[in-house]
Amino acid sequence: MSDAGPPRRKRRWFLWALGAVVVLLLAAGLVLPSLIDVERFRPQIERVLQESTGWDAELGDIELSLFRGALSVSPASLTAPGGDTSRIEIGRIDVKASLLPLLRKELRIERIRLVRPEILLVRTNEDSGWIVPIASSEQDANGETPRERAVTDAVEPDAAETVGSSGDATGEQAGSESDGFVVVIDEIGVRDGTLRLEDRALTPPLSIEINEVTASFFPADGSVVGRLSFGEHEGEARWRGQLDKTIEVTLKDLKTELLQAFLGQDLIRGGGRLSGEVTLAFPLRIEGNLTVDGLTLLSGERPFDAAGLEFVISPLGVGWQLERLEFNADGVRLVGSGALSPALALQLELPDTALEAVLRASESVLPLPIEVVAPGNVSATIRVDQPEGGELTYEASGSFSAAEVRPGDLLPAAKDVQATFSLDRAGRLEVQIINGTIAGGPANGTAVIEQIYPPGTLRFSGGLRDAVFGQLLGGLVDEAKPVTGPTGFDAALGVDLSREVLDARSLSGKVEFSARSLSMPGWNLDQAVRGKLEQTAGSGSAGLLMGLLGKDGKSDTSAGDVVETVERLIDSLEGTINFDRWPWGIEDVRLAVGDVSSTGSGSFDPEQGTVAFSLTAQLTREASDALVARYGLLKVLRDRSGRLTLPVRIEGPLMAPSIKVDVDAALKGNLLGGGDKKDNVKSLLRGLLDRKKKKKND
Repeated sequence: MSDAGPPRRKRRWFLWALGAVVVLLLAAGLVLPSLIDVERFRPQIERVLQESTGWDAELGDIELSLFRGALSVSPASLTAPGGDTSRIEIGRIDVKASLLPLLRKELRIERIRLVRPEILLVRTNEDSGWIVPIASSEQDANGETPRERAVTDAVEPDAAETVGSSGDATGEQAGSESDGFVVVIDEIGVRDGTLRLEDRALTPPLSIEINEVTASFFPADGSVVGRLSFGEHEGEARWRGQLDKTIEVTLKDLKTELLQAFLGQDLIRGGGRLSGEVTLAFPLRIEGNLTVDGLTLLSGERPFDAAGLEFVISPLGVGWQLERLEFNADGVRLVGSGALSPALALQLELPDTALEAVLRASESVLPLPIEVVAPGNVSATIRVDQPEGGELTYEASGSFSAAEVRPGDLLPAAKDVQATFSLDRAGRLEVQIINGTIAGGPANGTAVIEQIYPPGTLRFSGGLRDAVFGQLLGGLVDEAKPVTGPTGFDAALGVDLSREVLDARSLSGKVEFSARSLSMPGWNLDQAVRGKLEQTAGSGSAGLLMGLLGKDGKSDTSAGDVVETVERLIDSLEGTINFDRWPWGIEDVRLAVGDVSSTGSGSFDPEQGTVAFSLTAQLTREASDALVARYGLLKVLRDRSGRLTLPVRIEGPLMAPSIKVDVDAALKGNLLGGGDKKDNVKSLLRGLLDRKKKKKND
């Protein structure tokens, strides 16, 4: 019994001592906050924030609980100068610390938590860039930057606040590193944060909002973990890793509009989704392997099918570079590299690729204003540039082959084409034809589209040999399709691709043509001239004279003037088509059929399919001599070279025109046009008198 006394007394003493400590701690936790005026540190804290960021800082209520080792500030804000652009607003800042480590000169902060932070970052113009909290790097007379000066002022307050009544500089010693005081932070976290990016430099302005940002950073080992959302059904991102090693980021269904803030609205169109993995390696290097659904670029009219995107990004000087890019979509593979910032300068390579795949992909990037038909192949080099503060431009060059290139329904297709092409920054596309045929004949030349999007004017300069006449005109006149005969031309032709409907009025420029051995019905000029001459000669001198005097009472379109439509081989047809006139002008016409050759000009109305020519027809000297020998009176129709010469008018449908031979006009021109024709007039009068005398005697 006596041996049990001392231990009980020791136990009771320990309990009393422990209780006293608890009471003292409770009292300290209740009393010290009222004795310590934390508000006196507000100016120093706000000054540290303002001078280290360059933004205006404002703190709300500051509460201190020594019992819990907790400090809270609610709310807190940082605002960019001017107050109407970027800002950071934090609902509450919670700081939780352990008190016991203070006994071994260690401040252990268990957690710093930013609750409901709202961050707005704004870009007002391309020159100033994004407005972010970055302090000036200028140094004062003491060689300190504003950030360094702010930290110094916070650690070493005014002498009135740091020097005690005995004159000891207690505050200076407490803030020095030589005292061995250690600050340890276990976790820095963000809960329910919001980040909004507003790019007011774009038209229209672009706004991206990132919600539900929750993240934690553990300084002891540099590990980070977090997630964020871009809104309901707008995609999310999660990340995990270590800052000094790698961070793995998983993206799910992010909208492609997010890329517009970095690559611009001109290059990236909206409507797509990004998913995949991105790795951030330190020193900073970004590698990604993404899948993109519904992506549309530049002037594309339909999105790509599922596309794969692999890339490596790393710092380059003050900007970023794309070390490697590989893009696979719709059977097309692009590889490239270049600078991303501060100026965009990318070079992409398209290795030899099936034309079918390129045509499909072009619908998602830059639709072609003309129809190109597979099979074939394409290879190209593409450059995309955007100087800092400038506009996005692109250019391309390469080669291609195609089964057909169809500029429209009016013009014949080019077949079996092999060509090179170049697209400049102004959108001008030039195609140099190396091999190919048009309407069955070999073609060469250069086609230029002044502006590919929106489409401008297609201009072709070049030549064609031994093409089939009917195939050349078949797009304009259906009846001309069966016409055979080799045709060549030298063209400076334009087609206005901007018109809603490509028709005959879309053409401009001139084409010099030359055709031979054409099988065209209704163009038997030889028969028409001979028939009219024989008909006129059969009427004798009286008929010629009455026609000359215009007193025969008949119109110029007698039945004998219209030749029955028969198919005739045109020996040759040459001229120039002037597409700048309407109807089209047919100039410098040279037409040869049998013994008749004609020159003149006219027009062709492709909408009606009709022609109107005024020609001067001449028989060969041999044919003229034969007719004059048979009909002596016809000698009055000879020209100075001894050839029978007559005006001819050809009018009507291209494939069945009427041919009018105007003998009366020829007579007036020959007999009344000069004094040297008096003998011919006398011959006509003598013939007329002899005929009347003969009738009288009969």
